[in-house]
Amino acid sequence: MKSSQSSLSVVLGLAVLVGLMLPACSTGPKLVNMWYDNGYQGQRLQKFVIVGVTNQEGRRRLFEDTFVATMQKRGIEAVPSYQLIESVGKLDQDQIMQMVEGAGADGVLVTRLVAVDQKASYQSGYTAMTPGYYSDFYGYYNHAYGAVSTPGYFYEYEVVRLETNLYEVAEWGLLWSGTTETVDFDTIEREVPRLADVIMKSLAKKELL
Repeated sequence: MKSSQSSLSVVLGLAVLVGLMLPACSTGPKLVNMWYDNGYQGQRLQKFVIVGVTNQEGRRRLFEDTFVATMQKRGIEAVPSYQLIESVGKLDQDQIMQMVEGAGADGVLVTRLVAVDQKASYQSGYTAMTPGYYSDFYGYYNHAYGAVSTPGYFYEYEVVRLETNLYEVAEWGLLWSGTTETVDFDTIEREVPRLADVIMKSLAKKELL
């Protein structure tokens, strides 16, 4: 009975280890590149228009709504661009000016998809051995035949890269730009709040909001 319990412990321990080694379903966005205007002397921005650049109108609206909701929960005033102008697709300069003036915003935050990269990695195998069996030769030799092993394997995953820029409306100057990467982007509802959190933390640190 004792031997069975020991074997079960090894199997369970291995299962946990293998689970930790598997790639995360979504690691959440990470800021991998960032620039900001350290010479900016204006006030902190108070209200934002959120713009998602995509030809898929439904995804654009869902993205903007989710981003705005996340900002509003943190007391930051924001409005999705699609609510401000009826045009679908690319806007011209006059439409953008009309949209921002109508919102009374002093900042525009725009996000676009840069790339989706397919990557592969290799996870080496592992053999679970209870440390106590190393104390003498026969104990190790005898246990080695019953050790639980898992083979190595390849796995593929996606890296989604997004670029987000913040422009101040007074001079239409670029104040902040950041590139984020997300491993295995899940859904807009799940990932965009994480993206908003990463961006807002950086903007707050740079005293832009």
